[in-house]
Amino acid sequence: MNKPGYRFKLGDLVEFNVRSGAHKIRTGIVIERMFEMTRDDMYKINVEGKDYWAARPMLTLLSEATKASSK
Repeated sequence: MNKPGYRFKLGDLVEFNVRSGAHKIRTGIVIERMFEMTRDDMYKINVEGKDYWAARPMLTLLSEATKASSK
């Protein structure tokens, strides 16, 4: 079985809309991913200590996570 292909990596900086009353654009870091066979992949985004779940089409990549350099 193939591993699921995620668009975003853990640690990526993303932007998305929050639909709680008024539309707000939030910027946060991907902290968890969930593969959905029948729907878009879901990503848990941490924004200033609060977590949001957002579907892949709702996210815009601002900066990719990089691996830490080994010493």
